[in-house]
Amino acid sequence: MSGIISAKINNGTGVWGTAGGYSNPGVKIMMLKINAADNPGYLNFAFIPEAIEYGLYKGVRIFNMSIKGPNNGLVHYTIQQAYENAGAIFIAGTGNEAEHFINYPAKYVEVIAVAATECDIYSTNSPEGWWENNLNGSNWGLETEISAPASYIIADVQLDEYNQLMPIYNYWTDDIEGSVSKAAAYVSGVIALMLSNNPCLTNEEVREMLKNTAEKLEGYDFTDGHNEYLGYGRIDALAALQPNKIDPVTGIITWTSNQKIFSDVIIEDQGELTIQNCTISMAKQYKIIVKPGGKLIIQNNAVLTGLCDQTWKGIEVWGNSSESQYTHGAQGKL
Repeated sequence: MSGIISAKINNGTGVWGTAGGYSNPGVKIMMLKINAADNPGYLNFAFIPEAIEYGLYKGVRIFNMSIKGPNNGLVHYTIQQAYENAGAIFIAGTGNEAEHFINYPAKYVEVIAVAATECDIYSTNSPEGWWENNLNGSNWGLETEISAPASYIIADVQLDEYNQLMPIYNYWTDDIEGSVSKAAAYVSGVIALMLSNNPCLTNEEVREMLKNTAEKLEGYDFTDGHNEYLGYGRIDALAALQPNKIDPVTGIITWTSNQKIFSDVIIEDQGELTIQNCTISMAKQYKIIVKPGGKLIIQNNAVLTGLCDQTWKGIEVWGNSSESQYTHGAQGKL
C-alpha cells in the first residue's frame, strides 16, 4: 500500500507511486501497527482508535485503512470524532469477496468506500470495468463511493526482480492478485495530491470533488450519477486536481465573483480578461499567462492571491522578440 501511495516517480526501480513526487519530497507516510501482538496475521481492533488518535496528534489528515473487520462501536466513534472535529479523511476498500455487501470500516458514512476496477492486459485499449474474476472480486453496494484501479498492479518490486519478471508479464494471469486495498491506496495517493494542491480543502470538499470529477465508465448505468459497483465512477486524478480548469481566454471576459483556480489562466492574442470586485485564489503551482496581443485588467478592489495564503507562481507577460519592446501592440499587456 505504501508503494502505491508514495513510491517515487521515475525512481529507476520500475515501481511508481501516486503521490511520491519527482523533484520534491512527495507525500509523508506514517505506518501505524494495529496487528495482534500474539498473532501478527490478525488485527487487534482495540489498537485502531489509539492509532487514529496518535496520527491526529502528529498532524495526519489522510488515513488509508486497507483493512476489514466487524462493526466496532469504539472504532466508529473515533472515526466520527476525527472526521467531524479534525477534518480527517478516511479511505477503505469495499471488500474482496465479490458480494453485495460493504465491509467495515468502509461501510461507515464517514469513510470513503472504494471499489476496484480492472482491464484486460492482453487486449490493446481494453475497456476498464468492475474487478471480478473466478475467485474473487470487488464488493458492491449503495455505500460504494468511488472506484480505482486494483488489478494487475505491481508494487514494491526490487530492480533485479523487476528485470526478471517484466519479460514474462504477458503470461501472467491471476498471479497478480487484485484487491480493493490497492484501490483504496490509489485513492489515498490522489487525495494527498489534492491536499498538496489546496491544503484548505475540507474532507467534505474532497469527497465532492472526487465525485464530481470521477469518470463514468462505459457499459454501466449511473442512476443519479451513482452505480453500486463503481460508485460515482472511476477516479480521475488529473480532473480531481483541476476541478474548474479555465479555458484559454480568446475573447473579452469579465470576472466579478470569487474563484479558486486549479490551472494556468492563459490569455491568448486578442483575448482580454478583466477581474474586478472579487478575489481570485490561485493554487500554488499555477500562474496567469498574458500572451502577445492579450490583455489583463485588474480593477475595482480585485485581489489576486494564493490558496491558503500560499505563494503562487504569479503573472507572466509574454513579449514578441521580433517586435519593439517599447510598444504594446505585439506584447502582452497589463
